[in-house]
Amino acid sequence: FKGNNHTIYNLTDTGDSHGAGLFRSLGDAAWISDLNFENVSLNVPGNINAGALAARVNVQGSSGEHIDVDNVHVNSGSITGGANAGGLVGCFTGGYLDFWNCSNAASVKAYGLAGGLTASFQDSGRCWLCQNHGDVSSDTESAGGIVGYVCNIGITVESCKNDGTVSAAKN
Repeated sequence: FKGNNHTIYNLTDTGDSHGAGLFRSLGDAAWISDLNFENVSLNVPGNINAGALAARVNVQGSSGEHIDVDNVHVNSGSITGGANAGGLVGCFTGGYLDFWNCSNAASVKAYGLAGGLTASFQDSGRCWLCQNHGDVSSDTESAGGIVGYVCNIGITVESCKNDGTVSAAKN
């Protein structure tokens, strides 16, 4: 999906059992680039993931399959999720995910994991040249300015910056 630097205004979603965001799920070999969001409003209850771009990312394909998210920016808004909330992606659970030159300025709050770009990074990938400017908080779990929770040593975070306030029940 090539956004051609277009802006999606006023994305509002209260979610369903698959989550909340522009896409409920991204899978094998997805490529999202050159897209902006303004005034995002995601507010989901219960055990649901939320992210402006996607609620969940999970690569099920063969070795080497991955997802690229390039030059995607959430410029304003509020994202509140039940299980996991991230500025761009709620939860990443498998494969290889590459964030390049992405940013978030929305506030992010979760009852579970919370992150400026993604709440959880549970497989391989990298965040490169990314920024978070929004406040990030979790009522019960971990939170991070770029990534809320890392569950694998195959993750690289390089040349990234957080200047939002981060608060969490667990550090």
